[in-house]
Amino acid sequence: MVFIAVIVGLIILAAIVAYVVSYNGISRLRKQTEEALATMESVRRTYESKQAEGMTEEEKKKEDQDLEYAVRYFNGCARSYNQRIETFPGNLIADMLHLPPAKLYAGNDFEQ
Repeated sequence: MVFIAVIVGLIILAAIVAYVVSYNGISRLRKQTEEALATMESVRRTYESKQAEGMTEEEKKKEDQDLEYAVRYFNGCARSYNQRIETFPGNLIADMLHLPPAKLYAGNDFEQ
């Protein structure tokens, strides 16, 4: 009987550890995705303001590249976050906390 109690205790402990690790991972990825979105929006606003002022071809190429890198970084963060909340045990935590998946950025719009 004591053996069964020990096994049940270990299973509960393992479940708690898995929950905490998954929750921390999801929180970290969500924060990283939000920061990447803020960075991407900042780069986009800078690009638009410089475009309104007029840019040389060299400046335009650099700004296009900066924006492309920001979008790629954001989409990578969003994919990692989405993967984490769609796989076990992260999907259980995401369901409990009602965490929506992040939308990916494509062109001038967000996609599901």
